[in-house]
Amino acid sequence: MPHHLRAGTIRPTLNIAPETIKAAGGPARTLREMEMEYVLSVLHKHNGHKSTAANELGISLKTMYNKLNQHQEDQRTAG
Repeated sequence: MPHHLRAGTIRPTLNIAPETIKAAGGPARTLREMEMEYVLSVLHKHNGHKSTAANELGISLKTMYNKLNQHQEDQRTAG
């Protein structure tokens, strides 16, 4: 087994408080929902400038568009 996968050798790089996993009083959010929330917050931070937001997120512009298109589709089918 690779050394970085042995028990006790992986250190978390992101500490998420339990209260951020659940929406206020609602059901637990999915990882996909939390990811999209973060993507949208970075996009808002950059005033909608997709390439700058994608750069900060470490993803390609194509991936940014794919995520936004999927989010738009999810919103359409949800309600």
